[in-house]
Amino acid sequence: MSVHRELFRQRREIVIGMDFESVKYKTINMNLWGCLALIGNTQSRIRFVQNMMQALAQNIVFHEVEAVIIDDRAKLLSTLKEFAFVQAYTNDGEEAMMIISSFCDGVTKRLQDEDITGRSKKMLIINNTDVMKKLNADKTIAKELSEAIKMANEADCFLLLANVENQNVGFNSSEVLKTVKELRQAVLFEQLVDNKIFEMGSRVKADTNFDTTMGYLFEGNTYSKIKIFE
Repeated sequence: MSVHRELFRQRREIVIGMDFESVKYKTINMNLWGCLALIGNTQSRIRFVQNMMQALAQNIVFHEVEAVIIDDRAKLLSTLKEFAFVQAYTNDGEEAMMIISSFCDGVTKRLQDEDITGRSKKMLIINNTDVMKKLNADKTIAKELSEAIKMANEADCFLLLANVENQNVGFNSSEVLKTVKELRQAVLFEQLVDNKIFEMGSRVKADTNFDTTMGYLFEGNTYSKIKIFE
């Protein structure tokens, strides 16, 4: 950030790491994406969230983002609540469900707003396994969140699903997982041969150089190997 300040000051475009092949910076454009799913290794996922929030915190005047964090029992993201743009933090399951319901309602209301001048991007981070299980088990809530994810970008909202399980997604799966699979906006912190959630167009081989600083960024029908900041 100190060497390439301009890269971190593009409005809501967040540098997340480097392309492993080209060694060019890879970014997530929150103006174009309404959701990002993180899948796989816990250490990698937490580091990714911390890096992303650090990049936002040090350049927040260029991004205008307000965040709410739903953490797990281990409070792995607890240090992030000190950032001024984090409006709320919880690791309580019941409170989390109310926050998610409010987020879904907020997406709908924002779509109906005629005056959007100067409003900030609303960001919700979910990093709680029990909450994700509850979301996936409740068809009503799962459907509401799924619809909110699809409309989030248009409503100036962004959902970071920080602990999506790497599992096969079928007909009977949660609507949330179906939407994650459909959008293919994710970082997989597993080898491609261990990928279960996304269908691949060709067979892949195990990567002998793969470690916890590496992942695969899925952007629709394409994907690229990335290295995140340590």
